[in-house]
Amino acid sequence: MATDQSPKTAQSYAPLSAVASMADDLTKNDLSSVRSFFAAHGTPDPRVVWSPQVATLGSPVLRSFSEVCDVLGTPEGLIPSASFGLDAFDGLERWMMVLERDGEHFRYAHYGAEIRDHYGHDMTGKTTADFGGYISIFFDALYHAAMRRAERVMSEHEPPRRIFVRSWRRLIVPLIDADGAVTGFVGANIPDNELRAGLEMITDPVIVTDREAKVLYANAAAHQFFHAAPGPLPELTTMTGLNLSGLKPPEVLLARREVVERLELTQDNTGLMETVALSISAAEHRGHAYYVLHVRPLDRGWPTDPQGER
Repeated sequence: MATDQSPKTAQSYAPLSAVASMADDLTKNDLSSVRSFFAAHGTPDPRVVWSPQVATLGSPVLRSFSEVCDVLGTPEGLIPSASFGLDAFDGLERWMMVLERDGEHFRYAHYGAEIRDHYGHDMTGKTTADFGGYISIFFDALYHAAMRRAERVMSEHEPPRRIFVRSWRRLIVPLIDADGAVTGFVGANIPDNELRAGLEMITDPVIVTDREAKVLYANAAAHQFFHAAPGPLPELTTMTGLNLSGLKPPEVLLARREVVERLELTQDNTGLMETVALSISAAEHRGHAYYVLHVRPLDRGWPTDPQGER
């Protein structure tokens, strides 16, 4: 089973031999070792497509990013570093990464706010090695292969399960110096999660946690209501003043389609306290059950007589 991957406070560098071997295969567009590598970690096969056509990118953001890169780039699809600037992308930088070569790894000179908020960590200034585990090996191998091929590449992979994203789809474009050598990359990275997209449309605060009350996701309304700072999400009690004591495991709530209704006292990080009606249910995400908390502020006219479990 895939394990959780978060940036390491002390760098844990991927074995260079594994990176080199996988990069050799990717350079030849041979995905067999990559598939075996992901299978050994209980993760579905990633996709890797060299020189993808715009119509196959599958995302308006990636298509727009590709079109701007075409304007800045050479006929071969590469971007001279002297021509590159984030201001040319007119808002797309929220979904973008800029990577510079750093020894055998690659350092994030820019890590867009949307990527940071979905991933839960800001990788600005950190390297591909700081992800740790199998995903660092894959990232380093793919970037080394893209350097050798001097070619655009699209990849799609399923992240470790505690990242509340079904899959990441990236388009990576090499940056070149005056001599045509690849010195780094600019990329756009788009998360795909149908459950998350639906929860963002709810105007009340919605929070998703695991059974240990680690917040995996909070919609925009929850960020605003609890004055949550952007970036890594804290434990539920720290963020909201709420706790999950006395609840059945999320797997039980999911199987029985139960909803627990409570009146709770919340407290945001400004110290403001407020009583809310709280509905707690469960949802499945990539084969695992999670708590879904729907917070309804009482001053919006929501009912104040919870009926208990139903």
